[in-house]
Amino acid sequence: LEFRRVLFRSGLSFSVFPNPASESLRISFKSNTSGQTTFSLYDLSGKLVKSESHNVSSGNTFDTEWNDISSFQKGVYLLNVRNTTGETTKRVVIN
Repeated sequence: LEFRRVLFRSGLSFSVFPNPASESLRISFKSNTSGQTTFSLYDLSGKLVKSESHNVSSGNTFDTEWNDISSFQKGVYLLNVRNTTGETTKRVVIN
């Protein structure tokens, strides 16, 4: 099973910190387009662990914090961000 980071020319990018994390994750996202953006966390078996969607305005930075990750099993996860112009995925470690 191989995972690759995909970044489209849409300017879709995000940062996640701290990484590794133990209690909470903060996601900071900026896009060149307005509309719904979905943040999804998957374990390495592909099971969706957490997901939320937000309407994001073009040119603005959007921040969200997930405070409930301490109940997740320790390990490597994939955080996917998707909107109408593309998607990108980053590896996140929960310890």
